[in-house]
Amino acid sequence: MNLNDNQLFLILNAIQESKVPIGSGRLLEKLKKNGFNISLSTMGRILEEIDDDGYIKKDGYKGRVITKLGEEKLSELQFIKETNIVQTELMELINKTGKVGMLNYLHARKAIESEAIRLAVETITDEEIESLASILAKELRTLRDQNLDATNDKIIQSQGELDYKFHHAIIKASNNPYFDTFYRLLEASGKMQEMYFFIVGQSIEDHIIIFESIKERNGKEAILSLRNHLDNVISKCESYWKNRELVEKYLKDKLSLIV
Repeated sequence: MNLNDNQLFLILNAIQESKVPIGSGRLLEKLKKNGFNISLSTMGRILEEIDDDGYIKKDGYKGRVITKLGEEKLSELQFIKETNIVQTELMELINKTGKVGMLNYLHARKAIESEAIRLAVETITDEEIESLASILAKELRTLRDQNLDATNDKIIQSQGELDYKFHHAIIKASNNPYFDTFYRLLEASGKMQEMYFFIVGQSIEDHIIIFESIKERNGKEAILSLRNHLDNVISKCESYWKNRELVEKYLKDKLSLIV
């Protein structure tokens, strides 16, 4: 049986919470309270697989206990679980607040990325610069493809993903894991990137300027070009919401006249 992250989390967590080695039957009783409905024989096979992974081990005939590797895996799964909750809450917040949520999201990105690019210019490697160049090349190709087929949703989605990869590559080059974590939370697994890319469109010209300043390791120019880029994005978002509100008001007024 292939376990998903949540199922593995429930099993490891139940074993860790037990003060004594726990047997298959007792473990299954605890798991059933969380909707884990399987047979005892299946439970036994699952535990053997987790044994093989090194996350748990038998303590004689008493039952199983969690290993050091298992505790590390449990911590990792706990982090993923909490991250998913935060991402869900973030998306709900943005969906509720609309324009305000989108603009707050962009201002948060501007604060994080401004400091990240300053650090990135100081520490970026030649390999990381080549990676950025590769992303830019792909952006140019998808822009060309969009010019040939402007209605292709897959091309537009690909542009949004590449935009995310470009900014994320700069974040990672800063070598600050906290920036990386915060950025991924803000992006909410790329969903926010797709949303704002739909509004803003491609920014390849800005990306080229940012890339050149990083390549030349010009910290001041890199920060300035990034801030200008995100200011452009914020301006486009503000225009989008303003026009959207005007259109909605116009349609509402027209509808009231018809009624």
